[in-house]
Amino acid sequence: VSAGKVQTRATDDAGRIRIARGGPIHNNIASESLALSVVGINHVLEGAACAGMPTARSAAHLRRCHKRYGDVFTLKLPGRRMTFLMGPKDLATYFSDCEQISFQEAVEPFTFKVFGLPPSSFSKHHTRLLGIVRRALAKRELEPHLKVLRRCMMEEIATEWPHGKRANLFELLHRSMFFAGVRTLFGDSLFRLYDRERVLEEFEYLDKNFDAGSALPHILMPRFSRARQFLIAMFTRVLSETEHAERGVLMQAIAEEYPDREYVPNLCMASLWASQANAIPITFWTLAHILATAESPK
Repeated sequence: VSAGKVQTRATDDAGRIRIARGGPIHNNIASESLALSVVGINHVLEGAACAGMPTARSAAHLRRCHKRYGDVFTLKLPGRRMTFLMGPKDLATYFSDCEQISFQEAVEPFTFKVFGLPPSSFSKHHTRLLGIVRRALAKRELEPHLKVLRRCMMEEIATEWPHGKRANLFELLHRSMFFAGVRTLFGDSLFRLYDRERVLEEFEYLDKNFDAGSALPHILMPRFSRARQFLIAMFTRVLSETEHAERGVLMQAIAEEYPDREYVPNLCMASLWASQANAIPITFWTLAHILATAESPK
């Protein structure tokens, strides 16, 4: 790769590489013809790991591609293409062109493949969905929900946390926040219908393999498919067997207002995943800082 151009190099050997002619990197970073296209079975296998199973092996493969092909290259994977921008200036250029960036298209690999929300529903009603969540969890509405969350969290701490013993703080928070969050957002009835440890197990498997599930065919991931179907079936049953008062704040808001009724269970599963994604590490580091700096933590 030269200072401003992607040089041209090609071969008919499928096991080697094919590099497409490109243009100036910083002038047209979103151009499909810009990136070096890496093909061949070895790159597909290694690239699948990059896309679906982030490991030390996949990180090493990306470093090798970066060293060999330059700051911009594309991995051709089964069913998708992934272009990597490794240069610091490239990212700023890419995100400055907001009109060419689509949020719906960016999240489609997992809203559809993981949560089962087709673009015809999710993209069409995305703005309305944001309104549903914001109204349900608006600042003026939060106080009663926070009281429920606090009560559930204190119950989890009282029954689950070992007193007077050393324990893994992150694991304790992960379990407690999962159970307390589910009870607050989706209602206590969920754990009356389903064993809570089973729900946590299935959710953890889906979350652990989330990237792979959004990139690879599910026929290659039978355990992931079972976890996904369990969670969808769980929300379907809870919605059909509970009354308004038994549902948590978020489940009821979605059930009442989302236009496509058939996808309400899928949306509940997506909301469950979103509710756990950032809350646990934020709470962990906040609590860890308090415990590390407080003179007499209670």
